[in-house]
Amino acid sequence: MGKINEKIADFSNIRIEVRSGSITKEILKYADEIQADLIIVGSRGLSSIGEFVLGSVSHNVVQHAKLPVLVVK
Repeated sequence: MGKINEKIADFSNIRIEVRSGSITKEILKYADEIQADLIIVGSRGLSSIGEFVLGSVSHNVVQHAKLPVLVVK
């Protein structure tokens, strides 16, 4: 994390969180902890079959979030 901290040294509003557990649950729990107004997640653009087989973090976040979610492709 030292290299990451060097690269973002000029940005005072960036925090890095490393957590373990269910990805979707951890994203939603963190958003609640910091009282976020918006969650932004990336989408890998899997087909509907790929999403069904692998599951989709972005899909699950959208389905379970109590606040707006922006999915970026």
